[in-house]
Parts: sequence; C-alpha cells; structure tokens
Amino acid sequence: MKTKFDIKSMAFGIMLGSVAVFSIAAATREATPVWEYQFLYQLTAPNRNLIGAINEAAIEHWEVVGYASSENGQSVLLKRAKK
Repeated sequence: MKTKFDIKSMAFGIMLGSVAVFSIAAATREATPVWEYQFLYQLTAPNRNLIGAINEAAIEHWEVVGYASSENGQSVLLKRAKK
C-alpha cells in the first residue's frame, strides 16, 4: 500500500502549527518597562545617612544602579519602573 503525500493536509498542519507558535509568543511577550531615575547625594564624608536613605528608597521599589565617590562626597543613582 502506497502512502500518498497530501499537500492540503501538510499546508493545514503548517498553518495550524504557525498559529499556535505565534499565539504563544504573543501571549508571553512582556512590555518593556519605562524607568524613572533619582539621585541621592551626600556632600560630606561617608556615613550611615546615605545608607539609611538607600534603605528607605528600597521600600518604595528603587534599586541602586550607580555609585560615585569623590573627596566632596558621594552620590547614588537609583531607578524603578515608572508607575
């Protein structure tokens, strides 16, 4: 018994598979967040005040993304997803 190659069945299978793949991909795609930034700075010698400010900001979902220190003080760059 010979097996026939049915082009209609193959085309339907490819189309159905493509729809399934693209539907799953579209459903799992997340939107790119928009960020807002904030600077914390301290113009004196390093101490616990800046650390306390970072901890308070973390409660509001800010995260540290940059830090700089010089003889004049230190600064911290924070970011979070815009609400």
